Amino acid sequence: MKIFNKKTLGLAAIALALPMTVMAASTTIEATASFREAITLGGEVDMAFGQVDYSGTPGAGDTVTMDLSGNLTSAGNFTGAATGTAGSVDIQTGTDGLTIEVQCDTTATLTDAAGSESIQVNNISVGTIDNLGSPSACAGTGSAAMTFALSAGTNDTLKLGGVLDGNTASAGFGGGAYSTANTSGDNIEVVVIYQ
Repeated sequence: MKIFNKKTLGLAAIALALPMTVMAASTTIEATASFREAITLGGEVDMAFGQVDYSGTPGAGDTVTMDLSGNLTSAGNFTGAATGTAGSVDIQTGTDGLTIEVQCDTTATLTDAAGSESIQVNNISVGTIDNLGSPSACAGTGSAAMTFALSAGTNDTLKLGGVLDGNTASAGFGGGAYSTANTSGDNIEVVVIYQ
């Protein structure tokens, strides 16, 4: 028994004395991130059609059309000034050169002070300050009206126009100040996101 133990101890000593090869591997993992500045909007200017005169009950063909420069064209029983104020919003922050998408409501509802009578602005369109002659039709929030590469200082203001449509006037429509800000009014939502 002692012989076996001495042999076992001898073999164990030899095994410990021999170099052991351990199989191991290592690698490294890099980390990356892309950053883009959050888009913020501001400097909103409300769309203003000014004083609109009418005769009779507003209906089909009675319109005031505003282009992106604020020029007004009256038709039918609606008459008014030649210029108004196009809606406007500034893209105040964002990463230059990235493509952004603009979404906007197709209609807005103006109501009287009591919120009981209304008329709509429809066919709302949008364009950039450097391309006012080529408006894009708004398609509702959730759908792109237009896309463009953001360029701070030159391509960062959006303009909006539309058609004040007598055919959408409520049955009891009458004179007075109408606004989307009044009770039951519905404003124009503009959404700007990276594409």
